[in-house]
This record gives sequence, C-alpha cells and structure tokens, in this order.
Amino acid sequence: MTASPQPRCVASGDEMSVNPQEKDQQIAQLLAAAGDEEAALDALEGCVARLHEARDAKVALAQLTPTELRTALSMRRQALEGEQR
Repeated sequence: MTASPQPRCVASGDEMSVNPQEKDQQIAQLLAAAGDEEAALDALEGCVARLHEARDAKVALAQLTPTELRTALSMRRQALEGEQR
C-alpha cells in the first residue's frame, strides 16, 4: 500500500495547487508571509541584541571579586524571593 502524495509546500517555490480555491488560499498565505518579513527581521535583531547584552553581562560578572559576586548573588536571591511572594 502506498501513501497518497503530500501537497507541495508553496513557500518553498513549488508549483501551486490546481484547485482555484486552494490556489487563492495559497496566494493569501504567500502574501501574509511576505508582508511579515520586516516584523520577523525586527524581532530577530532584538533577539541578537539581547544575546549580546547577555554575553557582555557574563564577561562583566566574571570580572567581579568573590566578595562582589557573593553580594550580587545575595541581592539577586532576595529579589527573586520577593517576586515569589
């Protein structure tokens, strides 16, 4: 027994469905995906900026003395405990 062929993915550039109703739906999906490009790039840039900030913070934390690090961890623990209440 062979499985029925899967519909082709329009976003990958494959041929569109022959059914006019499906074709219209696929075109609408393509337009929505193309229109979302700027928002996706903005979100990606924001994520990359957060990653750079996290890396910079790790470098800065590595420069702390043991006493400074203990104090910072204690303050962080107190802040987290305050959020849980």
